[in-house]
Amino acid sequence: MPPGKKGNMTHKIIIERAITTNQHEIPARSQARVKPWKFGIVSPLRHVLVGTLFLWVATCGTRADVVTDWNVAMTAYATPLDAPSGTLLPFVETRVYAMAHIAMLEAIKEAQSHRHHRHASASPEGAAAQAAHDVLAHEFADGAAAFDALLATQLAAIADGPAKIEGVSIGIEEAAEMLAARANDGSATPDGPYTPGPNPGDYQPTPPFDGPPFNGFVAGGNWGKVTPFVLRRSSQFRAPPPYKVTDLDYTFDLNEIKAPHF
Repeated sequence: MPPGKKGNMTHKIIIERAITTNQHEIPARSQARVKPWKFGIVSPLRHVLVGTLFLWVATCGTRADVVTDWNVAMTAYATPLDAPSGTLLPFVETRVYAMAHIAMLEAIKEAQSHRHHRHASASPEGAAAQAAHDVLAHEFADGAAAFDALLATQLAAIADGPAKIEGVSIGIEEAAEMLAARANDGSATPDGPYTPGPNPGDYQPTPPFDGPPFNGFVAGGNWGKVTPFVLRRSSQFRAPPPYKVTDLDYTFDLNEIKAPHF
């Protein structure tokens, strides 16, 4: 199968199972797993991803240490670089987290699958470790030394033999498929020109971003064009826009704010 093909098929299956065709509906789940839908973006997204992997790890028997160790490694790399003191923006950071965790999940599933005889003796720990390493070393290249050291430690804990070799091979394959699937997802050009509109209510850059050295710079102006991981499109469950400045509600709210308060 050509590189990236299985990854694309997997993403398609996830989308078809999780997302309904009606953009105003919540993704359908089986009755046994229905839970109240909670709105809002969890900050940081890493906790959601780790929680998902915990469930899979607990069910399938893979040592949770492998997954959580990689989560610690990626967050340890990113935390000193986080904005506003650093240069790593949250949406860039969480994209990489998603890539690494999905690659680990797919590697674990493939290693534990008995549908193909050649994977029957594969090490899930080796597969997960190699998959996480390859994704993170590619996306966070200047952190490669720490990722190399963690991979060496985890692989050293696995007994040498066919299972270890096969697990590592699966991890390499799943990481390559993830990187190929996200290679042209639009994340390479997150920032783009933003021209403020001339009408009341159009967003205008505020100090200090309205003058030098920013000169109206808007971070992540193109991020809405990045290919989603699960949604069919980034606007599928978008909230309705706020009311216009010509609406009566706007006038009421403006007058309330302008009125003296004692």
